[in-house]
Amino acid sequence: MSDDKGSPTILLVNDLPDQLEVTAFLLKREGYRVIGALNGEEAFHLAQFDPPDLIVSDVAMPVMDGIELCRRIRATSHLAPTPIILLSAIRKDVPSMVEALQVGADDYVEAPYDPRFLLAKVRLLVEKNRAEKALQASRERYKSLFEYNPDAVYSFDLEGRFVEVNPACHKLSGYTREELIGSSFTTLIVPEELPQTVQRFRQAAEGEPQNYETAIYHKDGRRIELNVTNMPIIVDGQIVGVFGIAKDLTEQKRVQRALRESEARYRLLFESNPLPMWVYDLETLAFLDVNEAAIRHYGYSREEFLSMTIQDIRPREDLSTLMNRVKHIADSDQRYHRSGVWRHRKKDGTIIEVEIISHILELNGRRSKLVLANDVTEKRRAEEALRRQALVFDTIYDGVIVTDLQGRITDWNPAAERIFGYAKAEVLGQDSSLLYSAEISEQIDAEIRETVLTEGRWEGEIAFKRKDGTTGTADSIFVLQRDGQGNPLSIVGVNRDITPRKQLEDQLRQAQKMEAVGRLAGGVAHDFNNLLTAIIGYADLALRRVREDESLRRQIAEIKKSAERAANLTRQLLAFSRKQIIQPKPLNLNEVVEDMGKMLQRLLTENIELRLELYPDLWPTKVDPSQIEQVIVNLAVNARDAMPNGGLLTIRTANIETEESLLRHHPFIAPGKYVLLEVADTGCGMDEEVQRHIFEPFFTTKEPGKGTGLGLSTVYGIVKQSGGYVTVHSRPGEGAIFRIYLPQVIAEAASHRKRQSSTPAPQGYGNETILLVEDEESVRRMARATLEEFGYVVLEASNPRQALRICREHRGTIDLMLTDIVMPQMSGHELSLQAKALRPRMRILFTSGYMDDENLRRDLLSEDKPFLEKPFAPDALVRKVRETLDAPRPA
Repeated sequence: MSDDKGSPTILLVNDLPDQLEVTAFLLKREGYRVIGALNGEEAFHLAQFDPPDLIVSDVAMPVMDGIELCRRIRATSHLAPTPIILLSAIRKDVPSMVEALQVGADDYVEAPYDPRFLLAKVRLLVEKNRAEKALQASRERYKSLFEYNPDAVYSFDLEGRFVEVNPACHKLSGYTREELIGSSFTTLIVPEELPQTVQRFRQAAEGEPQNYETAIYHKDGRRIELNVTNMPIIVDGQIVGVFGIAKDLTEQKRVQRALRESEARYRLLFESNPLPMWVYDLETLAFLDVNEAAIRHYGYSREEFLSMTIQDIRPREDLSTLMNRVKHIADSDQRYHRSGVWRHRKKDGTIIEVEIISHILELNGRRSKLVLANDVTEKRRAEEALRRQALVFDTIYDGVIVTDLQGRITDWNPAAERIFGYAKAEVLGQDSSLLYSAEISEQIDAEIRETVLTEGRWEGEIAFKRKDGTTGTADSIFVLQRDGQGNPLSIVGVNRDITPRKQLEDQLRQAQKMEAVGRLAGGVAHDFNNLLTAIIGYADLALRRVREDESLRRQIAEIKKSAERAANLTRQLLAFSRKQIIQPKPLNLNEVVEDMGKMLQRLLTENIELRLELYPDLWPTKVDPSQIEQVIVNLAVNARDAMPNGGLLTIRTANIETEESLLRHHPFIAPGKYVLLEVADTGCGMDEEVQRHIFEPFFTTKEPGKGTGLGLSTVYGIVKQSGGYVTVHSRPGEGAIFRIYLPQVIAEAASHRKRQSSTPAPQGYGNETILLVEDEESVRRMARATLEEFGYVVLEASNPRQALRICREHRGTIDLMLTDIVMPQMSGHELSLQAKALRPRMRILFTSGYMDDENLRRDLLSEDKPFLEKPFAPDALVRKVRETLDAPRPA
């Protein structure tokens, strides 16, 4: 193979190194590149990796001689064309010469030989090899151009008959090579093109190259459009035929026709389109064309438009944005653009909003843009109105329900989801009756929907039912919605949830009623307490004096027992009226319930199971221990009476933080943290009517003589006075659950457990001086007689002013003032303040069975004043007096 500089490569093979070196020198001097080998095998391997232009080899050699090397070279495809000269050292070795020529040697040179002779032989074969290679390459190139040319390539004789055709001719015409060779081209030409095609052939055959368009019929009958180039074939100065190339123009012609048709359609669409359209130059922004719709819509004439740029129809403040947009489009490869909504200015100055769709095209050699403008001003206004309506629909606090005329729900806003508890997907297509109880659904069908369809509107209050089964009340307005022709379309219901307001109104009415009853009960209890104090006191004193007459003692004891029962009744009335003086303290309700466990079990019948579920880390709450015990007992008795055939009574405690669901159903409960006391039974339950009156005094569902009707009203009063809330949940046959919410306090709970006193109870005897202040004469006389019997000196006052006068004028010591709290002129508390100013060391003991002044009651409790509740027995009086006198004085 030739080296990089083009020198032919000769593979020189000789087993004698000296001869190899001499011959190589001669060849190199002539400009050849020489590769040496000492035997045929080495030469064959060298030839495979570096094919030479000529091999010069000795015949007789060890390992592999020249004859075998020649045979191997000719048997190797890529080496076979290599010319080979064999050299023989034996003169007239005819067999070797014959064999060499038989195996393919190109020449045979015998020794001795003139080096010039050998060089001539080498030069001749190298040049011949190069010429043959060039000819072969030329043939290959021609074959490639002819065989693989995508266009039809052919040659004719001077009569117009096909002499040669390439495969593309077959593909173009549908005829095989055999069918074409020898046939005349005129058999393919369509009739209307035949005259000019024959004329053009003759001109080419006369030596004048031709280029023209014609058409032929494909074998399957299709018309094929061609661009033909014909030129004469000249050999030795004579024209012997015509050579031609035919290019298929069928698709190009089809595209051109389609383009013309498209341009015609475009022009028709452009001119007849009802929407404004125009074309403008992307470089100068000048209008190049406008349609009639643009002229009508914008108010400019065609001539005015064609003298303007697109900047002239834009508001001045939008020009910067416009230019940025135009530059972006001009730099983009994208041809189709949806540019959004822009503001345009008409000739009369009106600003409109238009939606722009554009397409980049070439028009008369100028890069242009075709624009379609759709005026969306009114559409945008309508969309904005709809958007505002949708915003109102979605954010309005009232629940909006849209139904068809048959009552099926077609739309539903978020507020409706909140009020009724259903997600929108759950109710769409459902009948609106699922939102109401059966009787209300009948009312809606019979009254409300009929009214809406006839009168166009209905409004009022409706009881509804939530997804969770709870009920509520809505202030509703139903309006008939009509379409553009005035036909009934749908019914829109706007519902405002007034359940909390109705509950508050009910609570207010209930509270006002309870307050009125409480004031009446409290007033009655106050007067009764004074009377009962005298009755109990005198009965007790009489029992002390009547020792012998047992019959009389029994009668007096019966009087005292009846009076004590009446006193218990007044205490319940006072508990309900919240006029009691209570002594609350922080405590753990779990301890209270646990301590009452055995007592409660005795209270219940054997067929009632008591279950305690007490929260381990219960918060403390502040409540009067004796009163919360009364609450638990009353609720347990109520549960027992509701389960005559046995059942389960569960007392549960828990820590509660108010949640939205609790506040929604009980809006009167203030948000905060509460200790829950829950008493649940599995008894007969209650309907809603009974639940509305359950806490009213003297209300009872029991038979006459089976109850006072004060048990639950007492619970209500104690809980309210303790700052808590009580609720009831019940259904007939499903038992009842009473829940009491008592406020959490941040304080250490005092132990409720009773401790044994290390000292004996005081006996009550003494000789101190006591100022007795009581406006009720019977009570005053009884108290004085009792105190004097136990050795005390008693100063008596019937009103506060008299008491103050005694404090000022009495010369001796007054050790204790026993005063009623509720009196004319001033309260016992105010009296104590003025009396203490006169006698600082005098002790004060308050007594009352009723206290209407909330502030006064709170002050007494907060200061932990000694107090004796009316009605009281003589023993209780002297015990409390002695306890107060003996108590250590404050530091």
